[in-house]
Amino acid sequence: RNSDTSPFDMLRRQAKPKHHLRENWDVVVSDKFDVQGIKDDIKSKKINGEKKKDKKKIKASKTATKKKKKPDEKKIARDLALASSFSDLNWQTMDFKAKQSDAPLCSVPVSAQEIEHTLVTQVSEDRLWMLGHHCARWPGPISAVVFTEKTIESVYDYVLNGVPFESPTSGNINDDMQKNMLTCPSGKVTLQTFNKIGSDEEEYPVNKLRNKALSVVRTSHVMYVDIDFWLSDNLYNTLQSDSVRQQLADDSQLALVVPAFQIPSQCKINEGHECRTANIAHIPRTKEDMVLMVNHQQASAFDPTNKGGHGSTRYGDWNSMDEGSIMTIPCVTSNRYEPYLAFRFCEDLPPFQDHFTGYGKNKMTQIMHMRRNGYLFKQLGGSFLVHYPHMDSKSRKEWNVGKQRDKKTDVELLTFKRGRVDKVFAEFRCWLENE
Repeated sequence: RNSDTSPFDMLRRQAKPKHHLRENWDVVVSDKFDVQGIKDDIKSKKINGEKKKDKKKIKASKTATKKKKKPDEKKIARDLALASSFSDLNWQTMDFKAKQSDAPLCSVPVSAQEIEHTLVTQVSEDRLWMLGHHCARWPGPISAVVFTEKTIESVYDYVLNGVPFESPTSGNINDDMQKNMLTCPSGKVTLQTFNKIGSDEEEYPVNKLRNKALSVVRTSHVMYVDIDFWLSDNLYNTLQSDSVRQQLADDSQLALVVPAFQIPSQCKINEGHECRTANIAHIPRTKEDMVLMVNHQQASAFDPTNKGGHGSTRYGDWNSMDEGSIMTIPCVTSNRYEPYLAFRFCEDLPPFQDHFTGYGKNKMTQIMHMRRNGYLFKQLGGSFLVHYPHMDSKSRKEWNVGKQRDKKTDVELLTFKRGRVDKVFAEFRCWLENE
C-alpha cells in the first residue's frame, strides 16, 4: 500500500484486522493499559522478524481425523418442529411492536440541564463478572437484566458484594465467576432477572432482555451496549457535556453513534482458557490508547468481515474528532448497520422486536425501524467502545451451522437457525413497509 496511508485511512475501507500479530505476545499484566508492552512487542517483532510457525502443530492439525458425532435425535426433531411452525409465520399476525410501552411522550421537551443517561445492558450469567467493569467506567445509573435461574437477591449479592453463586448440582462455589470481577457501588445499578429455566440457550431471548432493561429507565436518555462491549473511561462525561446535551435536547430523534472497536485475544480461546487478566490489561480506556493500538494494527473497527454491521460509522474521521464533537453520518450504506447508540428514551423509540432470539439480526432491525421513523444518526467524538474477546456463545455456534444454503429447499433452510431468522426478518420488513 501507499506508505502515506494511515491505519485510520484503512479503517475507512474496513480492512481485515491482523489477528495473528498477538498470538504469541509475552503479555505484561498490570492494572493499567499496557502501552509499554505494545511498544516492546513491536520492537521485538522488528528485531526477530515474523514469528516462527509451529510446524508440528500445523502437521498435526492437518492429519488429525475428526470423530463423527452421533446425530442428536432430539435436536433433529426440535428443528423439524420449528421449521414447520416458522413456515406459517405471517407479519400480519406476528404482533411486531411500533412503540415503547409505559415510556414518556417524545413530544414533551426536555432541557439540556434535565438530560441524564442510563447505561442499559443485558447479560448471561457466565458474563455477569463484566458488569463491575462497566460500573468502574460509567459513573451514572445502570439498568441490567440477567438471564439466570438464580434469585434476584443472590444476583444483587454477587454484583454489589462479590458473594459467589453456588453450583446448582454440587453446591461448590463457581470459581470462574469470581475471576477478575469488580463489584458495583450500592444504589447505582438496577438489576432484574429473566428466568432461564426451561429456555433453550441457543434461543437466548436477547431482545426481551433488552426491552426489560429499558422498561425501568427513569432518565431522559439511554446509552445501550451489550455487556461484552466495554466503555472508554470518558463516555459518560462526554455524553453529559453541555454541547452534547444541548444537541440532544434540540432533537428527540437524534441518535449518537459511539464507534466500536475490537482487539484480538491475548491467547487461544477454548472451553477451559480465556486469559481474562491479560485481555483486561490490554483493553484501552482512553482515546490515546485506542489510537496507539490502531496505528500499530493491534486493534480494528469491530467485525470488519461484516462490512454492513459497522461500515457506515466514520472511523477514519473519528481519529481527528475532538471529545464531545458531533459529526453527521450522511448515509447508512446497509440494512445490516447496527451501531451502539445513545438516544432519548420515550414512547416513539422503536423497541427491540421480541421475535428475534439467539444470534442474528436482533439489533439491526431496531436501527432499520429508527431510520424509517426519521431518526438522524450522528457520530460522537472522543469516546468509543471495545469488544472483549471471548468464546462464541451457544447462540453464535447455532447460527454458524448451515452456512452453505445454495442447494437447500425452503423447508430445509428453516431447520437451521439462519433460515428461521431470515424468515422472521422477511416478515418484519413486510410489517415495517406497511406500518
